[in-house]
Amino acid sequence: MALGGFERFRIVTLGLIMLTPGAAMAQKGQGSIVGTVVDPQGRPIPEATVAAILQFSGPGFFTPAQASTVSATNGVFSFQGLRTGSYQICTAVPRTLYLDPCTWGGAQMVAIGSDSGPANVKITLGFGTLFLSRLADPNKVWASAQTGKKNQDIRVSLRTPGGLTIPISPITDPNGALNFGLQVPFGAPLSMSLSSFTLQFDTPAGADSVQSISSSNKVITVTPKSGAPAVITANITAAASGQ
Repeated sequence: MALGGFERFRIVTLGLIMLTPGAAMAQKGQGSIVGTVVDPQGRPIPEATVAAILQFSGPGFFTPAQASTVSATNGVFSFQGLRTGSYQICTAVPRTLYLDPCTWGGAQMVAIGSDSGPANVKITLGFGTLFLSRLADPNKVWASAQTGKKNQDIRVSLRTPGGLTIPISPITDPNGALNFGLQVPFGAPLSMSLSSFTLQFDTPAGADSVQSISSSNKVITVTPKSGAPAVITANITAAASGQ
């Protein structure tokens, strides 16, 4: 389900360090996972990025191992040579409205044993809508500064109902505005934070409510609805005091 005109926006996907399939576990491999990614109607989803995250690797392993792969045209994916243990399965499909269960809830756990056959799993991804935040620069405050420094100083994040904070990276459009996009579920209020040490913003439009902690720090509540993107717009008004 492509986003059409929104394909230029970078969508936050898994928020994980992706490795080539089995790379993190090749030396300790004793099991495998085989599965299919489908939509709510049972149709296969190709080109889904699937990650297997080892939750506990036993004595001597302090960093959870992980591997990733991409589903085939029939939605099938597999992991080979996995260490025994319990794995969380995360799935993201860039440039679509499918929701990653590791971000929004419902992620499956799969147990791998040393003497068991392949673990089979079916992942059904639900649809969401697009959360879109647009930060305009009508006075060219951001554009006149060093782009890299100012870009890094604008911090936008979204807090999920489950308490997970997701940082969102911006993409600059031809008009000099910064655009932030993320696929989100609809019907539940989300909290967005917009802050900067060096820039000031006006009151964002399109939100359910806005808490202005300062001219450089805004907390926005928005409830995405089905059928239309949730769009928040704001302007960069000036450099912060002392800049």
